[in-house]
Amino acid sequence: EARLAVDIQTQASAKENPQINGYFDIYNAFLKIEKINSPLENINGRFHFTQNQLSWSDLTFRYSGLPFKAGGILTNFQAPGVQLALSSPDLILETTFNVSNQLINLAKLTGKYFNSDFVLAGNINTGAAPNLPSEIKGDININLEDLTKMIPKSKAQIEKIKPSGVFHGQFDLKGNINDFKNCSLETKLNSSGVSFYGLKAD
Repeated sequence: EARLAVDIQTQASAKENPQINGYFDIYNAFLKIEKINSPLENINGRFHFTQNQLSWSDLTFRYSGLPFKAGGILTNFQAPGVQLALSSPDLILETTFNVSNQLINLAKLTGKYFNSDFVLAGNINTGAAPNLPSEIKGDININLEDLTKMIPKSKAQIEKIKPSGVFHGQFDLKGNINDFKNCSLETKLNSSGVSFYGLKAD
């Protein structure tokens, strides 16, 4: 059962527009998002708002049985700017982006999953949806010892190979990300300390 508590305050003089600020609390809420298999459960947290800003911190929920924590700020509802942080026991994501004239300008998206990490930036045009013309550049570092956790269905096969070391990559992606196979993708790859079956790669 979800509960909602709201507090709103206004301040105004005869010559000024009302200044509105307040907060609302969410308790044990449930949210089903289209195209995402598992719902968000046990959502709890406080949102603060004014006429032009919405912020939240220490928002907690469960997804696929895992606990998550989120915080963020949404400013300028006419041309939104967003700062968002999301974390779980093995995942950290942080992003800053804004939306203007149906163009999402991604200033930065960083993430860490186990001992692997990535950073990317670019833009996504939503004006031709469902096509999403995009230009995205990024860097990624994959720790090969994380593969058994990233691909648990292949754990037995990966363990036989005994991969270790780190793959470093840079990429430049252009095209409709809803038709990924036809996107233009340029990559640069290198590695450090990589080995398979206990043998070090040259």
